[in-house]
Amino acid sequence: MKIKFTYFKQNGKYYSEGEFDAAGWLSFWGSLAEIQEMLKEGKNPGLIDGAVIRNGFDTLITAEEWPPHLLTFKSLSQGEEWENDT
Repeated sequence: MKIKFTYFKQNGKYYSEGEFDAAGWLSFWGSLAEIQEMLKEGKNPGLIDGAVIRNGFDTLITAEEWPPHLLTFKSLSQGEEWENDT
């Protein structure tokens, strides 16, 4: 499964995008937790390492099998964890 990352500046303008091959990732919520850790560790598909945290980008995460999800810089910087609230 390919996961697409679309990055936006804090003012909402499009910045860049990248893809990540998540073979074997099936659970939506478990995968979001993995993605959150990737971004916190500076692994940013389509960008140089650490760009999301350094520049305060919001990240739209999409995949064919999942609904789109917006991961805000604020949630990353405050250390919020993903929870399944459904």
